[in-house]
Amino acid sequence: MDAGCITLSKAKAHLHELADRAERGESVTITRHGLPVVRLVPVEVERQPINADRLRTLTDQMPMAVEELGSFMRRARESERF
Repeated sequence: MDAGCITLSKAKAHLHELADRAERGESVTITRHGLPVVRLVPVEVERQPINADRLRTLTDQMPMAVEELGSFMRRARESERF
């Protein structure tokens, strides 16, 4: 398929792939009889600001690790080998 344009008939057959491309950030133009009629673009998701107080409350409720990270990683790697 062309990088930026596709005919309507091919778009019908490849809609799933076109949606994947748009999700990755690509813009695809769909043509009918050689003329552009539709542009498929990714949805812009509105990002929410981080609420520092809520994040602090959440992390304060989390239990402290009883094992050092290095020991935990060694144990995790060892269990995956066997």
